[in-house]
Amino acid sequence: MIKKIMKLYNNKSIILLVLLKKNNIICVLTTLSGKVLTWVTTGSLKLRGTRKITSLTIISSLKLIYTYIYKFNCNNVHIKIKGINKNKNLFIKYLKSIGFNIISFQEIPLLPYNGCKNNNIRRI
Repeated sequence: MIKKIMKLYNNKSIILLVLLKKNNIICVLTTLSGKVLTWVTTGSLKLRGTRKITSLTIISSLKLIYTYIYKFNCNNVHIKIKGINKNKNLFIKYLKSIGFNIISFQEIPLLPYNGCKNNNIRRI
């Protein structure tokens, strides 16, 4: 379904991949074909340690991403978020408030969901 949506908005579209780790936030801007245009991390903002995961660093990294998207002259943004972090909801909230034209939103889980576990054979 996402591929159909991407085909509708393929001109001037961009994909924003966000990886939320325990100590860092990594944001990558790619084209629809998968070529990396640019990337932003909270470590590139000259912040170290636990100061990387605060609301101010999330806002400043999103402002950098917004300037890059404006520089590439893109209208539509597809978002993919990966990671388990307490600041994921905060990141999504600020992402909506900045004013991106969000076409699709996909959350990629880190934990595999492989279904039920097979029963072991009883040995006598």
